[in-house]
Amino acid sequence: AASGIFTEVQPGSSYFWDVDYGKCEGMPPFQNSMLILGTVMSNGCGTEGRVVLDSGMKAISTDSGPPSVYAVVRSEDGSTVMQGSHIAKDFTNMKISDEHCQCQFIGNNDIAPEIGNKVLLIPGHVDPTANMHTHWVAFRKGVVEYVWLIDGAGPGR
Repeated sequence: AASGIFTEVQPGSSYFWDVDYGKCEGMPPFQNSMLILGTVMSNGCGTEGRVVLDSGMKAISTDSGPPSVYAVVRSEDGSTVMQGSHIAKDFTNMKISDEHCQCQFIGNNDIAPEIGNKVLLIPGHVDPTANMHTHWVAFRKGVVEYVWLIDGAGPGR
């Protein structure tokens, strides 16, 4: 701040990172540290590659655009099927309603998300997404280390 260059501090955005910040040119390539866990509720339904998740606008903010897929996890054994920013391109036409996220999977059909698989989503905007949740689960290398109760979550708290 003493340099006169910086006029604000955004510790949440810088710490968690989101899709919106990831699009900014000249920004350092930070890794995303806030992910929303969704579950595949439906796939196909007359449209090949269509995937419906249980993570809509009540779970993830869309004011800066839709989320991006970070990883798909097989439900039967917990193994990671796909992970990393390179898989976001395999999911297109992301549409969000109150309770669901619908997208088109255009990747390799051998690794297409199946009903019950978990999907980790990178929020389009972390600040309002963080405010929607009363508990955060902190994990490292697939192991839960902490569950934090967020007293101030929700509007007007």
